[in-house]
Amino acid sequence: MDCSPAPSYLSRTSFQMRVPWRFLCFLEVVVMLGGLISCIGMSIWKDFDSVNATHCRVPNVFPSVSAAVSDHEPQRTVWRACVALCAPIRLLSAFLLHRYYTVHRAPAGSPSNRWFGLLNTCVLVMFLVEEQCLLGLTFVGSTDNYTVHKYSFGVFIIFASLHMLGSTAVFRWHAEGRIDKNAVLRTSLAWKRNCTVLYFLCFVFGAYSFWRHNTYCEPYVYSVFGLLEYTIIAAIVLYEGSSDYFELGHLATACGPGGFGVCEVGGGSWSGGHGEQDGACRSCTATIHRNGSLRLSATRTYLS
Repeated sequence: MDCSPAPSYLSRTSFQMRVPWRFLCFLEVVVMLGGLISCIGMSIWKDFDSVNATHCRVPNVFPSVSAAVSDHEPQRTVWRACVALCAPIRLLSAFLLHRYYTVHRAPAGSPSNRWFGLLNTCVLVMFLVEEQCLLGLTFVGSTDNYTVHKYSFGVFIIFASLHMLGSTAVFRWHAEGRIDKNAVLRTSLAWKRNCTVLYFLCFVFGAYSFWRHNTYCEPYVYSVFGLLEYTIIAAIVLYEGSSDYFELGHLATACGPGGFGVCEVGGGSWSGGHGEQDGACRSCTATIHRNGSLRLSATRTYLS
């Protein structure tokens, strides 16, 4: 595969250390899910009675996410640190994915190509709103400002749902006509479908459990709601992590005197991944210079 060289500001002489983007995606998933599990475990171990207390005063064994991560220390600090550490990776991934789909649109002449760019931009906006609300409900707890926390959570759930559906549609359109020949595309789509189905199933049953708890005050129903909440968060993290892992797997971060950058190292889903070449090689790159400026670029060349 003969790809054009990276832009000069990402040349090999500018950077000395590179870290595969897939490693950062894996790290993001581990930190988010590990932080959640740690907070739940600490809450059950040291604050069992208070985190499981509800207005119904019935026994429960698993707290809600809000009670587990924001009502006590050190759980509150651990969860906020995990979200803050992963936020830069998640935000940069969103812009890189937007550029990736901008460069590699739906096949020319496809009916979906007309709306592809608009939906791609909408997906980016959905994610930015979702991330903003996640930061809001994380750093403004229900005991700090209940109104802000409540609306942040509601908007977060709405836009996380829309982002999942929109991102899956964009991926299907961009892979149209090639998915049967490309194992990476098939695997990525399978992850997206499974996480989306799991998310919406848990969302429906979680809403039902919450209603039933508040209506009938039955023992352990709120614990079921808590378990479904954990699964919803896991589905969101795995969905977004899988998108970064498969679609941006050809990228690597690069650090050096010129600043921080993201450059292509080969092997993205469009270039075939497991040796299945589809005829095009593209690079999506970003650089954060020492002065703090961010530059995104996209180049497209064809395999000889």
